[in-house]
Amino acid sequence: MSDPRFTQLADGLCYNFIGVSDSATGTSGTTTVYTFDCYNGSVFYPYGTFPEAAVSSQIQADVAIKGSVLSVESASLVNGTSALNSGPSCGPNPPPVSVVSAQLVEVTIPAVLEVNLTLDARFAPSAVTGLTAVIVATGGNETIAFAGVTPGRPLPPASLPPKSA
Repeated sequence: MSDPRFTQLADGLCYNFIGVSDSATGTSGTTTVYTFDCYNGSVFYPYGTFPEAAVSSQIQADVAIKGSVLSVESASLVNGTSALNSGPSCGPNPPPVSVVSAQLVEVTIPAVLEVNLTLDARFAPSAVTGLTAVIVATGGNETIAFAGVTPGRPLPPASLPPKSA
């Protein structure tokens, strides 16, 4: 991480060490690829129920067996950030309503918590006319009824894009 090429690509952002790939033998001898991810603070739910942090960029360093850094590149510039956040499919029976992302919103009143949720109701068999969420936190759970989802303003079913609530 102290290599000037890494520092330049990181541009002052915090990167977390993710892991090391299997060593490979190439023209430079045996090398190892070290991977580092930077997160943007968003959380998404690829399976509808289990959260994952959204990777905003990734740096990969190719290191020789004796420790010299051969190359440093940004995977987000090569592959795009959507490739960094893709995973396996949810399986044959996805939940009727799934959470696509959850992001804290900065507010001027410190005692008020605002969360933006993006929901996907494409697999709901019919329109969703009521929605309640339970936030599980240390010290107590919070139940939230979404006032914007009513019989008059339902989340539409099947084949429509995700809607923010």
